[in-house]
Amino acid sequence: MPSYSNQLQPMERWAVVNYIRALQRAEYPRESDIKRLSTASPSK
Repeated sequence: MPSYSNQLQPMERWAVVNYIRALQRAEYPRESDIKRLSTASPSK
């Protein structure tokens, strides 16, 4: 994959990093994530 450093500002780069981390966390959730979701009240 080519570098996009010339096309993205530092803040945008971190947004991409956080997006990828969120995708990874969704695929491999921690036990605490599952507990938090199961005890969360449904939104109205």
